[in-house]
Amino acid sequence: MISPLPEIAATCFLTAAVFAAAVTDTRTYRIPNAIVVAILFTGICWQALSGGAGAALLAVVAALLCLACFLPLYMIRAMGAGEVKLIAAVGASLGISGALVAIAGTLTAGALMAGLALRVPGLRQRAATVPDTNGEAGESAIQAVRIPYAAAIAAGTCLALWQQGRFGF
Repeated sequence: MISPLPEIAATCFLTAAVFAAAVTDTRTYRIPNAIVVAILFTGICWQALSGGAGAALLAVVAALLCLACFLPLYMIRAMGAGEVKLIAAVGASLGISGALVAIAGTLTAGALMAGLALRVPGLRQRAATVPDTNGEAGESAIQAVRIPYAAAIAAGTCLALWQQGRFGF
């Protein structure tokens, strides 16, 4: 039987890394690639350590599943590339069943965040003004709202870790 220490370390690392990404994304609207690569590498290594080569392969499949779910949001500019890469790395760390829970939790948390951002004036961040028909930004121009989606990914990740029993309660 494998010692619980590597699982505890992997859980602590993943939790700390997604929260670091969320804080960075909230402050700068960017997620450093170093965080994403560290999560991806650690996740695949953890899966290989705990379940062998087959589990490592399934970790890659989980990452691709997350990528497939969130890439369309990037393509319609609803989310940034950093968030898509982050959820894919998280998927590798959680495995397929955990990735599915993280996807559902992330989408739910993201929808709640978007609703709050649109309803609460203090939370609204005006990111860009869409020009009106003559190419100028007028009073009637639509305002785009930026949401630091890494916070939703952190919430979805914690939900998946809790569902897997990796928080110890």
